[in-house]
Amino acid sequence: MERQEGYIKVIDVNLFYEFLNKSLLAKEKPVLVFLHEGLGSIAQWKDFPALLSEKVKCPALLYDREGHGKSDALKTRREWNFMHEQAQKVLPELFNQLHIEHHKKILIGHSDGGSIQLFMPEALMKT
Repeated sequence: MERQEGYIKVIDVNLFYEFLNKSLLAKEKPVLVFLHEGLGSIAQWKDFPALLSEKVKCPALLYDREGHGKSDALKTRREWNFMHEQAQKVLPELFNQLHIEHHKKILIGHSDGGSIQLFMPEALMKT
């Protein structure tokens, strides 16, 4: 299994990400996007994303939100609508920066990640 990891600057925040089996993008498979829980990070997913990516032959993207895991610490206090902002601003910009904005995506969210998934604009999921 191939694994790419690194940091990417999204809306002035360095976000840590992992891309698993990125070469499968060439086969037009949807990208599995894993959205962690409110107190979690990429690490809490353990080997589940890798196992699922291998089993269904789809690339997988994981990232640590601001204030989590290896990403930048929070710079300001979160507002009540921070999950909306993650879904409507941060994720689309992350997709653009990683050049997957036109690939289909399957969002897999746990807890806060599940809420973010629900706030994701439908239009972005179809492109």
